[in-house]
Amino acid sequence: MSLAAQTVSPDFDDNVADVVIYSRYSSIGQNDQSIDGQIDACMKYAAQRGFHVVGQYIDRALSGTHADSRPEFQRMIRDSKKGVFKYVLVWKLDRFARNRYDSAIYKNELKKHGVKVLSVTEGIDAGNDSIILEAVLEAMAEEYSRQLSQNVRRGIRQNAEKQLSIGGKTPLGYRVENKRLAVNEKEAEIVRFVFRSYADGMTKTEIAKECNRRGWRTRTGQPFTVNSFTVMLKNKAYIGTYTYKDELTVENSVPPIIDRDTFDKVGAVLERNRRAPGRVKAKEEYQLQGKVFCGYCGAPMVGESGRGRRGTTYHYYACATKKKAHTCQKKNEKKGFLEWYVVEQITTHILTEQRIHEIAAGVVAEYNRSFDASGIRDLERKIRAFDKEIDDLVDALIRTTAAPAVAKINERVELLAAQKEEAEVDLAKLKVASRITLTAAEIVAWLQQFVHGDPMDPAFRQRVIDIFVNSIYLYDDKVVMYFNIKDASQVSYIEMQEDLEALSGSDLERCGVPIGF
Repeated sequence: MSLAAQTVSPDFDDNVADVVIYSRYSSIGQNDQSIDGQIDACMKYAAQRGFHVVGQYIDRALSGTHADSRPEFQRMIRDSKKGVFKYVLVWKLDRFARNRYDSAIYKNELKKHGVKVLSVTEGIDAGNDSIILEAVLEAMAEEYSRQLSQNVRRGIRQNAEKQLSIGGKTPLGYRVENKRLAVNEKEAEIVRFVFRSYADGMTKTEIAKECNRRGWRTRTGQPFTVNSFTVMLKNKAYIGTYTYKDELTVENSVPPIIDRDTFDKVGAVLERNRRAPGRVKAKEEYQLQGKVFCGYCGAPMVGESGRGRRGTTYHYYACATKKKAHTCQKKNEKKGFLEWYVVEQITTHILTEQRIHEIAAGVVAEYNRSFDASGIRDLERKIRAFDKEIDDLVDALIRTTAAPAVAKINERVELLAAQKEEAEVDLAKLKVASRITLTAAEIVAWLQQFVHGDPMDPAFRQRVIDIFVNSIYLYDDKVVMYFNIKDASQVSYIEMQEDLEALSGSDLERCGVPIGF
């Protein structure tokens, strides 16, 4: 390929990836310091890769570790639809989800909106079968979610109709009493004030300030913020109605705290104040971002664009060190060809028939290890242990009259009940997962679709890169590729083309025959 040499003016800021940080703690042994540590690690990771942090989502719940019960997590999932960020940074993947199927469901939801999850502390070993398994689970997420929802809805309706506690995080204003939600009058005063004030025209900021001035705190003991009311003001439990994911509604299943008229007024104010998301400037997708590095200094290769004298825009990968400190001599590489070439090598030279069958066997073995019967038995033992400790504490409560001891026992019982509910949800999910079989033949068929895909299709390229590429190191004369497949690495040597020097890029279009190692 031959291009006329011309001067290109760099446009450094056009393609910086916008990211958000998600952090949480979920046990008594963790606190705001652990949140700060997570955020610091994510901020450093973002700075090293030239990412722009545009927001943070923090869940400080002491219990309720499931994604469905984390308000900030759910807000992040909703915000992903607006197209304002490309990556979610987490300290460790267990901050995102505790089990593989939850992770697959929510990663699949984010992927629909072009958003990926990155762990800032966990490197991924090349040749790790779990990476391919996770991609398979994401493909199966819709079926799993459907089966799980059927099971969960069935149990929730039965409990709700009996006015039993549904599980998860108890809303402010309620307490669990004999497995039923009962009004906590001290907290209900806060809830009524918030609803009444918002209906009367106070802003969320003004309400938060007044709540804090009065010494009120959230369920987790934190000062109120604007975000404290995001879920509260829409929660139909306060008018006696239980809802589950907008799919199931059971009226008169919870003792109400707010009257219907006030709730409807609040809803009208929320609708008036709702802002349509602003238009987002279209950005070039750098499909290898986060996976491609300079072979000389190890720095990330970041997306760059430049405009020539004729007005043509060029996109390429540039060494971050060269861009910022000018201490590396790595030439820029053309974006379009590099992405095509990497995918073409995978579909043509890496996914051989023999290797596909080897991958399938490894993925099935990993799946069986993750969802075998021992996990179910462990959770059943854990639930029985919770029951025994709760029973012992209740017996102690009957024999105790000292107020401080009673308070401590009640606090412990409430914590154990929440942990038991979490374990029961985990058990239900694992039982559903264990019923979904995965065979080597299914994995082979799934992998073969990549062999026959079109490397010129951007969506297909992104899927292949996400699943199979571990890391790529670029030199001016070769490209070294590592894959998420056992014993699959490759070096390709590059023959330079002189008339592209003015574009500050080497020519990967004349890559030689790849050499595996």
